[in-house]
Amino acid sequence: MYTLFFDFDSTLVDTETLELLAGEALRGRPDASDVLAEVARITDQGMNGEIPLEEGFRKRFALLSLTREHVERVTAALIDRRTASARASHAFFAARAADIYIISGGFAECMYPTTRLLGIDDTHIIANKFVYDTSGEVILGLDTSLPTSHSGGKA
Repeated sequence: MYTLFFDFDSTLVDTETLELLAGEALRGRPDASDVLAEVARITDQGMNGEIPLEEGFRKRFALLSLTREHVERVTAALIDRRTASARASHAFFAARAADIYIISGGFAECMYPTTRLLGIDDTHIIANKFVYDTSGEVILGLDTSLPTSHSGGKA
């Protein structure tokens, strides 16, 4: 038996979770297009190796002021954003769930409902986790003890 590893964003779902979170956080804001452009610029800097992953997350989170409500809306939407291949392979995932792991620079909390639908246990999700303020409503950042929150962490 083989162990299989998958990414989540743009692999099991047809989008990047952070883009959906940005859209939710900026909904109705008059500066939304400017902020989205800055978020995209920071993302490009990270993808090009110009800034470390953790710096990119920190900068984007500061621009977006994310909350638990944003996460809940995006998480619910992701179930319907499964890729055609993930939908078509549902039986495969269910049959091999014990051998499948998701390793992602995305956000575990957003992934769980979708990965559970595929039969993948939460303990098989290796991804970033949000850190909330004391009210449990405002995202302060990521749990930086996790390797996925740092450049090269997925490897």
